[in-house]
Amino acid sequence: MVRLPVSDASPKVARDMANAVARSWELEDDVAYRARLATSELATNAIRYGNGGTIQVVVSRRQRCLRGEVHDGSPVLPVRQQPGLCESGRGLILVEDVVTACGAYVTPFGKAAWFEIEAKWPLDS
Repeated sequence: MVRLPVSDASPKVARDMANAVARSWELEDDVAYRARLATSELATNAIRYGNGGTIQVVVSRRQRCLRGEVHDGSPVLPVRQQPGLCESGRGLILVEDVVTACGAYVTPFGKAAWFEIEAKWPLDS
């Protein structure tokens, strides 16, 4: 778990953390790549649309899945947009395409957007 400032640099830090966790658990390259991508998109959304001065990023294991969560201070749940001709609106669609499951829930301090990627866990062998 890491708490990051609302800053343009924070999505990269969040992405690097997800990669480090996936690598430390010796997960496949594809899982690490998808975790980096999903974490970066959720962190970017939290910085862009969340309230407060910080976001919190958690990467953990849940049964057979690598799970990522990004917490921010806004209780407003994200809504998947149909992208138009503008640059924004594609993040959640991208996340949905690369993960096994994803969603969001309200917390006492705002919300958390999450994803799970089913993985083989070599260290279990």
